[in-house]
Amino acid sequence: MLFERTRAIGVEYVQHGRVVRARARREVIVAGGAINSPQLLMHSGVGNADTLGKLGIAPVADVPGVGESLQDHVETYVQHACTQPITLYSTQNPLAMAKIGVEWLLFRTGLGATNHFEAGGFVRSRAGVRHPDLQYHFLPLAIRYDGRRR
Repeated sequence: MLFERTRAIGVEYVQHGRVVRARARREVIVAGGAINSPQLLMHSGVGNADTLGKLGIAPVADVPGVGESLQDHVETYVQHACTQPITLYSTQNPLAMAKIGVEWLLFRTGLGATNHFEAGGFVRSRAGVRHPDLQYHFLPLAIRYDGRRR
């Protein structure tokens, strides 16, 4: 990022092997996600001045807390085939999906009125942990988060 004193005024990036500078007309918005936003800020000199100095980064703005307390959201999926007809698997055909959609559009009720994260819980992974550090989700059907259909 480019700065005038402690104010971000633009960005600098490499395109086709050339360094390009783009100046903002009004404001610079950092939207790189929970990990990349603080990383970009810190590489640009915004963060704890002592930490940045130890990394060889010239501090632009001493803002303790930037880049601290980051946590990853590691997920593990465990799926089981149900031996009883109590899942939502039967709703995964076009006719059933159309019925669900019509019911929601007309009455705002039924299976279309929920995101199906029906149960969950926060638990401690071991004794002595001050706050819950694990989160469980229980869903009545198998889903994918990777954007693929199958």
